Amino acid sequence: MRRAANKRIFSWLVFLLAIGYWLLAFSSVLAATLLTVSDTISTSAPALAANHAIKFTLTTALPPSSQISLTPQAGAFSIPNELDYTDIDFLVNDTNKNLAASPGSGSGSPIGLSVTAGNAGKIIFTLNDAE
Repeated sequence: MRRAANKRIFSWLVFLLAIGYWLLAFSSVLAATLLTVSDTISTSAPALAANHAIKFTLTTALPPSSQISLTPQAGAFSIPNELDYTDIDFLVNDTNKNLAASPGSGSGSPIGLSVTAGNAGKIIFTLNDAE
């Protein structure tokens, strides 16, 4: 009888440890609240390329190495295959930041930019390890 109770306690401990590990492993995802968001386009003419000025204000500062993901509504907007970090400007407090294919190391180093093209595409900025 005592052996069955010990086995049950051990099973519960393993279960609780597994749940605790799972919670810790996935707790690093944070979503910041946005105060204002706007997307101003240079033209709304059909089938013409347009510049988008996307602006937003965060309620809290982002920690180093954070990611900012822009995911347009699937099917409503197509990200071109040719789009990369050389086509995008990234400004913080009206100061242009350097972009590269991957984030740099140290203050002032590039912010990484990855692009997934297509109708279900997205653009992800990865801050460097100092900003």
